[in-house]
Amino acid sequence: MSIPVVIDTDPGIDDSMAILLALASREIDVVGITAVMGNGGVENTARNAAKTCAVAERTDVEIGIGASQPLVRPYCGQGVRMHGPDGLGGTGLGQGMPLPTAHALDLLYRLADSHAGKLVLITLGPLTNIALAVQARPSFVSKIRGVVCMGGAACLRGRVSQG
Repeated sequence: MSIPVVIDTDPGIDDSMAILLALASREIDVVGITAVMGNGGVENTARNAAKTCAVAERTDVEIGIGASQPLVRPYCGQGVRMHGPDGLGGTGLGQGMPLPTAHALDLLYRLADSHAGKLVLITLGPLTNIALAVQARPSFVSKIRGVVCMGGAACLRGRVSQG
């Protein structure tokens, strides 16, 4: 039986590849993707998540739009240097893809409720959506089986998109 997961992400090139691998896995079931600003603005990252799902022929995966800015400091917007203006290296992938309309927190809460005790969060970008979800509804934590988190950089100032 596969493990239900939500991928919380700021899809640039790297996160899009991770999403493709996750969607192809038999061990996990991607039941949702929540987009956050990071490697670009949140509208762009949400659209990139939708484009990636379309390439994988998984348009059944619900995508939520989350935080458009960090909680504490200003967004520096440096992801464009690494991922290009569209976040996907200027590939033109998925031109005209509609922007998802679900709200990330609503999606997180609904999926946590429907998969109570089984849902795993895979976080690939800034943790703003998760922080907001926990702040607004602390009981959210008790419904999550676990969190797999990619974060930061060792011996460096931080991730490239964070200045």
